[in-house]
Amino acid sequence: MSPFTNFSCLDELIQVVYQDVNRFVVLSNVSSTEWTIHLGLTSEGRWWRGRWQEADLTKLVGSNPSDFLLEAFAEKLTDSILKGDLYITNFDTEKDISLTLAPASKKPMNIALEAMDSEESAIYTCRVLLDVALQAQKRKCHLHPDGVDFISAPPPDPSSSTVRTPKSTPGPATSRKEKEVSEPETKAGPSNGKKRKEAEPVKPGSMTVLSPGPFGPKGVSLANPIRRVRRYIPPRYLDEDEEDSD
Repeated sequence: MSPFTNFSCLDELIQVVYQDVNRFVVLSNVSSTEWTIHLGLTSEGRWWRGRWQEADLTKLVGSNPSDFLLEAFAEKLTDSILKGDLYITNFDTEKDISLTLAPASKKPMNIALEAMDSEESAIYTCRVLLDVALQAQKRKCHLHPDGVDFISAPPPDPSSSTVRTPKSTPGPATSRKEKEVSEPETKAGPSNGKKRKEAEPVKPGSMTVLSPGPFGPKGVSLANPIRRVRRYIPPRYLDEDEEDSD
């Protein structure tokens, strides 16, 4: 059995590497006989290729390694790619270029790269685009997956969520009751104010003494100023002589 059957976690991986002003794309593929790495420089459209075959793997893990050891080794390489813990060594000199996985670790892994000519680069680019198109057919030929369909937000934690009670809109009956309650208060306002004003103590200096006014005009009744005073005329009795003359 091929040892690369334990390398399935490294199959069909893709990652972007930013180094200085350059941007690279790294693709990882696994077959039954080898593990292949492709490195592309996006600004120039150039490609490099590196391989690990069974002889290369034997140098690293020894002969007849167990499946557990191979799987653990492959998972460590996969973790470096997923985290973007990658570095392109000797890219400036373009001699002995290699892709280094986990460069800051105690045992970094190097994959030697060789440049691909323009024809090979064009063929490989078309193969990658074909694979992208085939995957897009599963998404109704959309290049990118719809985030709504493929990403679901986790449900909120009931213990940490706060339930908010919506404010109820007052209906006609409630408004009528509030109006009836407010009207007596409004009506009682002036009377309460009047009582409060009457209850307030009067300051000594603020009282006004009303002086009696002058008497009305002569001939006016004091009891009823509108009516005039009726003059008293004493009755007269006729003498006998005046009665005879009449």
